[in-house]
Amino acid sequence: MSHATWGLTAFVIGLAGYVPYNVAILRGQTAPRISSWLVWVILDWTSFAGMLAKSELNGVVLGFSVGATITLLNAWKHAKGWQWSTIDRWCLATAGASLVLWMFDGDPTRAVIIMGIGLMAGNIPTMLHVLKKPQDENVTAWCMYVTSVMCGLLAVTEWTIVKATTPVVFAIIDGSTLLCLCIGFIRNRDKS
Repeated sequence: MSHATWGLTAFVIGLAGYVPYNVAILRGQTAPRISSWLVWVILDWTSFAGMLAKSELNGVVLGFSVGATITLLNAWKHAKGWQWSTIDRWCLATAGASLVLWMFDGDPTRAVIIMGIGLMAGNIPTMLHVLKKPQDENVTAWCMYVTSVMCGLLAVTEWTIVKATTPVVFAIIDGSTLLCLCIGFIRNRDKS
């Protein structure tokens, strides 16, 4: 398949992954970490803007930006009380600092790197949560996200910092979250 086809596939699968996730939120079967989703929405769109400024947009970035925004709004509306831990606040502060750094720096290439660091920091609350309570996340959605980012990696036409950083970061985030889900389920099974 061509890079463009992989990019379109990544976009479609990534966006489709938000359907089971948001349905699970509506049914009260998924309890997303608001802090992670807030970081992802802000920094996904910032990464999107940085890649767009360099004319190097990837389908994964667009799909995840739209999907994360819908998920955050849905989670915000249906949240069963927020618990802002120290780690949540630390991750939000790290993401905020990365945004401020980019605003002062202004270079789109460095922005993509800075946003990648902030995005990974934003994933920490979700990973820690799923290790303890894997049942609070939707495994189907995370499998779809991982499939999407793998397609997104195949869509990279040149392995430059701007073109590759965000898909690689998304692969790390989604792959580590899925791994934490598996570990969490195994731990819970062993306790039974």
